[in-house]
Amino acid sequence: MKGIIAFFIPLLYAVNLFAQKPLNRLTYDEVLQLAKDQSPQAILAKHRFRAAYWQYRTYVAELRPNLTLTGTIPQFSRSLIRYQNPDGSYTYIEENSNTTSLGLSLSQNIGLTGGQIFVRSSLERTDLLGTDKTTSYMSVPVSIGFSQPLFAMNQLKWSKRIEPIKYEEAKRAFIQSMEAISMEATRLFFDLAMAQQNLETAKLNYSNTDTLYKIAQGRYNIGTIAEN
Repeated sequence: MKGIIAFFIPLLYAVNLFAQKPLNRLTYDEVLQLAKDQSPQAILAKHRFRAAYWQYRTYVAELRPNLTLTGTIPQFSRSLIRYQNPDGSYTYIEENSNTTSLGLSLSQNIGLTGGQIFVRSSLERTDLLGTDKTTSYMSVPVSIGFSQPLFAMNQLKWSKRIEPIKYEEAKRAFIQSMEAISMEATRLFFDLAMAQQNLETAKLNYSNTDTLYKIAQGRYNIGTIAEN
């Protein structure tokens, strides 16, 4: 059923649209769309589903290869180093240095065991400052390894069973919320339609009653009816 009725503020608290463009008549389809787009219930349902969606995307990302680039900008260090002299005394020498490092790693989580296999490469440069300036490098061209928790729960295994179900539940909850909003908007629409119809009927009854009253006054004035 599709009709047009006089629609007054508010419907599901959709205030923003009315503030932007004054409306006093809405169709049934427009009421449903307005409720789904701007009602607080719809906005809350969308935010909940968006949070569940990104949680599921995070789980999917954990199952894919992960490439990580790490680095350290020149890090200045100032320290005092103690040296022992032949006579048993100690000498303190100030040492200033700058350290820069860069690392690249590729890792892959293993869902079956909960472990992780990785390949890493790193390079570090150290510059000693002062009168005797020197530069040294330390590099690890390739490092291949496998890490496996021995006495811990396999989080990836359980996530693989739980996260798809949680995401499916979030989708169904979102659809259910949208349907509930549509039902509430439909109820308010037809409640208003009924109220407007009752108002028109009351106006008509008032007009008819007023006409009969005036006719009765005229007849009473000429004495054809009693006061009662």
